[in-house]
Amino acid sequence: MQSTLKVTEGSFKNQFTETESVNPAVVVDLAEVSLSQPVSMPALKLDVRGWQAAKVTEKDGQRHYYWSYRQPKASQIHGDDYVSAMDYAPLIVMSSFADWKQLAAAYHQGSADKALPTESIRQLADKITAGKTERDDQAKALYDWVRINIRYVGIWLGNGGIVPHKAEDILQNRYGDCKDKATLLQALLAAKDIPSQQVLINLGSSFYRAKVANSVSFNHAILYVPELKTYLDATAELIPFGSLPFDDSGKPVLREDGTLATTPLTAAQSDALRISSNLELNSEGKWTGKTQIQALGSYNLALRGMVLGIDPHREDQFVKQHLRFGLQRGSGTLHKTDPYALNDSYQISSDYRLSNHMPMKQYGAFPVPAGFAAPTNLVDYLYLTEAPMRKLNRVCHPSSVVEETTIRLPDNLKVQFLPQDQDIARGRFHYMAKYKQQGNQIKVVRQALDTGKVGVCIPDEVAQLHEIAQVLSEDLNAQIGYQPVTQKQG
Repeated sequence: MQSTLKVTEGSFKNQFTETESVNPAVVVDLAEVSLSQPVSMPALKLDVRGWQAAKVTEKDGQRHYYWSYRQPKASQIHGDDYVSAMDYAPLIVMSSFADWKQLAAAYHQGSADKALPTESIRQLADKITAGKTERDDQAKALYDWVRINIRYVGIWLGNGGIVPHKAEDILQNRYGDCKDKATLLQALLAAKDIPSQQVLINLGSSFYRAKVANSVSFNHAILYVPELKTYLDATAELIPFGSLPFDDSGKPVLREDGTLATTPLTAAQSDALRISSNLELNSEGKWTGKTQIQALGSYNLALRGMVLGIDPHREDQFVKQHLRFGLQRGSGTLHKTDPYALNDSYQISSDYRLSNHMPMKQYGAFPVPAGFAAPTNLVDYLYLTEAPMRKLNRVCHPSSVVEETTIRLPDNLKVQFLPQDQDIARGRFHYMAKYKQQGNQIKVVRQALDTGKVGVCIPDEVAQLHEIAQVLSEDLNAQIGYQPVTQKQG
């Protein structure tokens, strides 16, 4: 198969960028890429990985480039949670830009006048920040207003892929894409004399930044406030000020001034999911429970997003479904607040009754009841024990998941044995489980930590993660033993 690409005008006037790659999961008998440009133009900057070295020739006023590649065997198939194939596949990146600073200047040349605050934007900024004197409080209020009040809509008409609309138009329309939302927020901040810069970033599972300046390395726009050292993604409508979605964290970025940087990485201390359950077994072998789930930092997106997806007329079915995720049957009530609330953390809870019956008149054992399942929980690690372990880099988000469960047994049962405590650390990963008994009350604390300093795990670290997941899997299946209490005869 042969295809020809003729570029007469790219996204940036008088500039050219192009990327060619090969899917490593398919057999390629022969792939060839050739390109021609006038010799009057500067030679292209190149970043080549895997392809045979370019042959560059000049003839009849044209400069010709040629690469070839053969892949007789398909390599490992890309899997969920692994980095994008763009990060390791055979790749050719071509660019006429001299450096990243020139690319940043070209990108922002079309947007420089779009973020100028008009009188109506100044009035709105004053209204939003009324009573707030601290600059970080003002920035937070403006960010919250844009993320909640301006609807995200992808707009690709004309040169809309790289040039935002005017802030005033975005305000009037009340919608826009990532560039538009960043532009309006930039204008509102400028109205309060808070300087900011638009930032280009790759949203997704790719962490690769080519060695030569090109637009393919980035597909998303956010904002950076230098004096606060804070990145703001106004399209992340459910993420509080100061946090970023997991897909934005630890990513290479290009700032408006041409600076290459990396966004802050999530952390176990600030990006955490805490699940607290209280379950009580009555003398007839029936469970009742209450679970509270709290999301901090980047986990806000998962928990708030889950609540947004609930049909308000079917909340009872939602509770039943999330009980079944823990292999339980039952029903209950969901308690929630507005997912757009401006709290830094978000929480929901559920009261429920399980229809699972425990035999009470004989010796037995049971695993720690899962209760009402959170959108992310320790059970998710079980999938790692079933998934193939590939020799590829994996996306890893430093974070913490904590599950605390209190179990109360009736007087006609006696605890016979508890599972063993667990404490295993492998590199950046740590799993801990502690079991304590006081009378007929059992307290279980389990925590999974990723304390990494980068957002990517190399294959050796992936192997460590699988080892942790195996221990966690065995612990989730560990049993609490009990025996019936013989009633004393009077």
